[in-house]
Amino acid sequence: MGKKITAKSRSVKALAHEVEPEQKAPVIKAVLFELECMGFNGREALYDVLKKVFSEREIELTPAMFSKYCVCVQAKRFVPRILKASGKKRFSEEKTVSDILDELKNHFGNESLRPNAWIGKIVRVASQNGYIVGALSTMDQVTAVSLASKAGVENPEKNIFSFSWEERCCPSADSWIHLARHIGVRTVHCAALCTSSNSSK
Repeated sequence: MGKKITAKSRSVKALAHEVEPEQKAPVIKAVLFELECMGFNGREALYDVLKKVFSEREIELTPAMFSKYCVCVQAKRFVPRILKASGKKRFSEEKTVSDILDELKNHFGNESLRPNAWIGKIVRVASQNGYIVGALSTMDQVTAVSLASKAGVENPEKNIFSFSWEERCCPSADSWIHLARHIGVRTVHCAALCTSSNSSK
């Protein structure tokens, strides 16, 4: 016959805590975000750039086409599809991609470009509360540092990580890991602000 459970016996809940101790949430030490998309309306900028580049090739890019072909996809993948769907295959795919990249660099490299007010507030409040703020950028290092400085990121040369938009249009999980290592904080202690679920795959 099994042991009799009495009022003096320890509660099931107490025993459960002994077997499976309660896990504490990791302490957040850093806040990471997508620099262009969150700080400077990156997707709207991309739409405007594509609309201009494709109009030069007699193609009217609509919001529906942008959503279907261009969101979270590299230019080298969506350009051939749009040229083919529009019956404009006579235009060079390579030249079209090159023009898109040049226009994006010109847009984000413009000295008059200003960040969204709310991202500046997030960066400021996070910094004031002792969090390290880091950013992922699709731009070259010089442009990325300039954008991060405008957004209020402290020590932008150290606290940003750039990846090529042509290699991967959205930051991958590896990109976030590289950024965390770059700023010297373990990933478990980082909170990432993303604009798409694709940003964490």
